[in-house]
Amino acid sequence: MRQSLGLYQRGFSVLELILTVTLLLGVAAVVVPGPLPDPQSEEEKLAHAECRAISAALLEFEAETGFAPAGRAGKQTFSWLRGPGVAPEFNSHPGGKASNLSWFLSVDKMSIGEKWGGPYIDSLNPDPWGRRYVVLLKELSKEAQARTWVISAGPDGVIDTGLMDTIPGGDDIGTMVE
Repeated sequence: MRQSLGLYQRGFSVLELILTVTLLLGVAAVVVPGPLPDPQSEEEKLAHAECRAISAALLEFEAETGFAPAGRAGKQTFSWLRGPGVAPEFNSHPGGKASNLSWFLSVDKMSIGEKWGGPYIDSLNPDPWGRRYVVLLKELSKEAQARTWVISAGPDGVIDTGLMDTIPGGDDIGTMVE
C-alpha cells in the first residue's frame, strides 16, 4: 500500500529530465540572442599586439645584454623611450631624459657592442592612430612598486598610465614588461 502512494519513489523519471532540459534550453535561447560583440576595435587589437611584441623585444634585449634598455652601454640615464610617430600628450609627463626605442631594438646606437644580438623586433611603427608607442622605464624610479610599461595613447591621444599603475589608465592600450 505504501508503494502505491509513492512514498518509496526516488529521483526523477527520464521524461521529467528531458522536459526540464528542453525548457532550460528554450529560456537560454530567448535570453542570449547570439554571441556577444567584441568590445575592441581592430585598431585596439593591433595596438595590443604591437605592445606585446615590443615588450617581448625589450625582454630579449635585457636577457642578451644583461641590462634594461635605459641608457648608453648599460648606464641608466633614460626615464622613457619613444617609437616613431607623432608625440602623444601626457596626463602626467614622465619627466627625465627620453631616447629612441629603435636605437635599442633595431640598431645598436647605444654602443652596446658584442652583447647586442639584435635586431630584436622586425619593425617599429606608429600606433594605429599615428602616434608613438612609449616605454615608461622603472629603472630610474625611486618607487619600489614602479613598473615598466609599453603604452599606446589609444584613440584620445593622451597617455594616462603612470609607473605606479597596475592597469593602463584612461583609454591607453599597453602591457607591463615583466
